[in-house]
Amino acid sequence: MQWDEMKPRERDALVTEKVMEWRKSYAMPGSAIWSWYLPDNTYAVCDRHPHYTTDHNAAAEVRAEIARRRLHGDFLGHLGSILEVAIPVAKGIGLKSLWELTNATPEQQCRAALRAVGVEV
Repeated sequence: MQWDEMKPRERDALVTEKVMEWRKSYAMPGSAIWSWYLPDNTYAVCDRHPHYTTDHNAAAEVRAEIARRRLHGDFLGHLGSILEVAIPVAKGIGLKSLWELTNATPEQQCRAALRAVGVEV
């Protein structure tokens, strides 16, 4: 499915699984509540995953995960591409480019994070 065809919650689920590395386990009988295995093999039981693509605070968790995985350069490169901002890596980031990056929406940040982990969206 193409990114533009996905509903926001479908996008959030993709980010949850591919970037945050949660693994969906099972649905409790007669319920919309799912069990999710977290990267450290603990699990969380919840009826929904965070709104990564629409909430700035949740998107900050995505950026933190990208930082933890040391994918800064890939993330910034993909974000620049999404925003159509040239980022001259060899010369450092210009003020205009930096300003554009700080105004990226949670959706744009999540899309860049997905690309940084190898998911083409």
